[in-house]
Amino acid sequence: MDELFNPDATIGSQSLNTYKSACRMCHGGCGVLVHVENGDIREIEGDPDNPMNKGKLCPLGAASLQQIYNPKRLKYPMRRVGKRGEGIWERISWDEAYEEMAAKIREATDKDGAESIWVGTGTGRHHFPYVSRFANAIGTPNWCEPGTAQCFRPRVHGSVLTMGQLPICSYTNDIYPELLLFWG
Repeated sequence: MDELFNPDATIGSQSLNTYKSACRMCHGGCGVLVHVENGDIREIEGDPDNPMNKGKLCPLGAASLQQIYNPKRLKYPMRRVGKRGEGIWERISWDEAYEEMAAKIREATDKDGAESIWVGTGTGRHHFPYVSRFANAIGTPNWCEPGTAQCFRPRVHGSVLTMGQLPICSYTNDIYPELLLFWG
């Protein structure tokens, strides 16, 4: 069990290193081995030493490298300069993007109140604290994270409280809690 908390982070030579990490393509947090050569990720595979996935990856995890190096991946803010649907965009700085977003939020809250804004994300993963913090900062009570109460949040809280961070404990067969309590 000690290897879960004190893993040997790197394995390999100077030009090719393998790093133990956790897949973030879903909220499962499966163990992965990330093979890096000269600063570029060459391969991502399941970590056979990980008690959660035992070296196996689903299609999402196996395809995660494609997401990282997809030529259409956004790496900086863009502003639409054409009509909606035309697909005409220009690159802007992060400062411009933040200023424009802040101005739109101010405009909405001045006109219709903070309650006119809803904040949320997709699958719930590990963004919960940021979503609630952002919603509180702009003064809206309207925010949510899908599926957090029944499935995801209890596992995140359990992982953070027992291990200090993610990954989420979705172990199979080998490790079972002595008590799991849901209140509410």
